Amino acid sequence: MILGFTGSSDEVTDWQERIMVAFVRAFRPEKVHHGSCQGADALMDRICAAAGAARVVHPGHDKHGASPKRALVVPGAVEVRESKPYLDRNKDIVNETDLLLAVPNGPEQQRSGTWSTVRYARSVHRNVVIIWPNGSLDIIVPGLELPGVPDER
Repeated sequence: MILGFTGSSDEVTDWQERIMVAFVRAFRPEKVHHGSCQGADALMDRICAAAGAARVVHPGHDKHGASPKRALVVPGAVEVRESKPYLDRNKDIVNETDLLLAVPNGPEQQRSGTWSTVRYARSVHRNVVIIWPNGSLDIIVPGLELPGVPDER
């Protein structure tokens, strides 16, 4: 599996970190693509480096070419892509992966890179797993209908 990752530039909760570690250990992704920002991306990079997972880093920048939240990545099995505007970079992460793991800092909102990435993943029918701050999960599998479970989306 090739895993895409998006998350808040804020620090993640203990619950989110524990589930991120468990997810990487359980699924052993072949590669993990992330945006190389501070916060959740930097933590995912360290988790993947410790697990021996290859990482593909997609740096991003704002409309002025600045990257104020860029984080350093752990040396090792890293492929670094050319920096692109944040929204384009986020689409690349989704387009090049099988499943998107998202770690937001709260409910869906506009003008959030994490949520923009999740919305794009949904629009192209990508599987998405959201790890909420309280440790609960949302699993979005396009086209999956469970008998007796209403679709509330």
